[in-house]
Amino acid sequence: MRLHGETESAARERYKYYLQQALSCIHPSAYFYIGKQPLADEWALSTNPIPIPLQTRDGGVLYLTATQSFRTKRQKREWKVSTQAYIYNVSEWADTRDYMFAWHWHPSQPPECHLHVSAELSNHMKLDKKHLPTARVSFEEVLRFLIEEFDVEPAKSEWQGVLAETQERYERHRSWWGSTRD
Repeated sequence: MRLHGETESAARERYKYYLQQALSCIHPSAYFYIGKQPLADEWALSTNPIPIPLQTRDGGVLYLTATQSFRTKRQKREWKVSTQAYIYNVSEWADTRDYMFAWHWHPSQPPECHLHVSAELSNHMKLDKKHLPTARVSFEEVLRFLIEEFDVEPAKSEWQGVLAETQERYERHRSWWGSTRD
């Protein structure tokens, strides 16, 4: 489906549409909400207000929240979306602030993309507040990780094709590749 970005509103809806397609791979009724941010030209796409329960093949449950902040801008004759930040939290509990994994990129300190992991080393160093550097992580990569590595039960049999399509679209339109130090 090709959604036109002839208006700013159409660009936001197109952005939401493709992320919603990816989200549908792990939950049949989970939904992204779109809303205005306090900054005049910034919007947010979020799975909140409640975490998404994900069934694992062994009968367990994981919880996911995902938020992306973005801006729209006119480029040539079409409106485009530019991601300004993201937070993807995965938890064993409905309170995803108590995460297992949290992929972040936000303009505050540190500005680089990073990962938080709920783990403690043998010397008792806790990793949950550490910022483990990563390249930019797409929402599709997080979903694929959950399905392939944590045995989250896909909500649709064609999940690989859907994630491949939305990932390819993301890669085709992204404006940067990894760390802000690139």
